[in-house]
Amino acid sequence: MGIESGPHFELASKDLARWLDERAKGTWWSVDGDPVLTGRLSFPAPENELAELLRRLDRPLLVAAFRQSADATGQSIRWERLDDLVDQLRNAVERWPPDTPEPCWAVNRFFWLSWKGGKGGEWMLVEDRETAKAFAEDEEVPAPQG
Repeated sequence: MGIESGPHFELASKDLARWLDERAKGTWWSVDGDPVLTGRLSFPAPENELAELLRRLDRPLLVAAFRQSADATGQSIRWERLDDLVDQLRNAVERWPPDTPEPCWAVNRFFWLSWKGGKGGEWMLVEDRETAKAFAEDEEVPAPQG
């Protein structure tokens, strides 16, 4: 069982980069499970560095369509369709016990991806709002004088 066996689309890595440029300015991202990206970039990474790497790689990706979609049969899509495919971790992780407060990371967006052809297996691209917030706060701190 893999992405190809369920509802999915094909996407150029350049289109994922464009989505990051257009819909994820100022965000940071982590990768879980992909040696192609983690071997070339330190994570978590800001969206602009990740987008640049995805453009340079210029490879086809498969992206899972979690919400049942009759047209998710492996055809190519453009970056604009990714708004329909991105999900939040709160929808992918079962809370235990059910009455516990939602963790801060629950609102982070993610995609379930693989490189077309299956090399490297399946992996998650996960937004990291806590790192983005910490980085923004660090940027606001004046440099020491002297």
